[in-house]
Amino acid sequence: MKRFAAALLMICMTFCLPAFGERSERAQIGTDVSGFCSELIDGTPVDGSVFAYRYSVVTYWATWQQGCFSQMSALNELAVSHPEYGVFGLLAVDATSTPAAATAFMEQNGFDFPVFTCDDIWQSVVDQTMYIPQSYIVNDHGVIVEAWQAAFTTPDTLLERLAFWSETAPAETPEPTETPEPTETPEPTEAPEIFDPIDPADYPDYSTIADVLALSTTGGAVTVVGQVTMRFGNFGDINSVTLGDVVNNEIIGLQIYDFNNPDSYVVGDIVAVTGTVGDYG
Repeated sequence: MKRFAAALLMICMTFCLPAFGERSERAQIGTDVSGFCSELIDGTPVDGSVFAYRYSVVTYWATWQQGCFSQMSALNELAVSHPEYGVFGLLAVDATSTPAAATAFMEQNGFDFPVFTCDDIWQSVVDQTMYIPQSYIVNDHGVIVEAWQAAFTTPDTLLERLAFWSETAPAETPEPTETPEPTETPEPTEAPEIFDPIDPADYPDYSTIADVLALSTTGGAVTVVGQVTMRFGNFGDINSVTLGDVVNNEIIGLQIYDFNNPDSYVVGDIVAVTGTVGDYG
């Protein structure tokens, strides 16, 4: 759906990101988190032994991110209806999203599954992308086998993926076999093309995200076209969106601050927004 919005806003913070709702095939997958050692939000020590379930779901979240409520609700539903899977929250701790605030959030909403904080191992995982929330499927060896950046609102997506891994992966690690004779290394295959929703030829009067990234100075007014990939904000208020685009098979993005019209952005829409280019971080 193509839709255009005009707003006075700040366009900030350039970065690369996976497309909204896509499972990440990048560096997080294959990471061994079995050695993590941290605390639950009530102060109880916790470590990688919690991954005793054949598969577990871990979601990185913050109390101020409104999109996390539906995600945490879906996790709670999964924990209640499918106790064969592990369900864990991973709290993004800052001045607002504290263990005490998370405890109050869980109690007020009747959510009853473990939430722990990041140690160095988990922090290195979540720092690879700028999304909150993020979700991971971890096997019983403590290895991440699948990852998402963006929100889900029902347990259906998770159940589909958990069922996939349960049906296709071996229940136990097989005994090592004799080392086979070396074979020739196959030629690497090309990465699949990422779908690009925006053709610059369709928007000749607008700047693309790539145009904004190429600017050498900040402060100028610009109208930029991009696809809304995420809505988020600080301290309980949605005030920002992420616009995404694809250039040379890499996904790029801009953070858009729009305090006046946050509800006008719909994830998946292609929009044109006008504002001042700022420098963030």
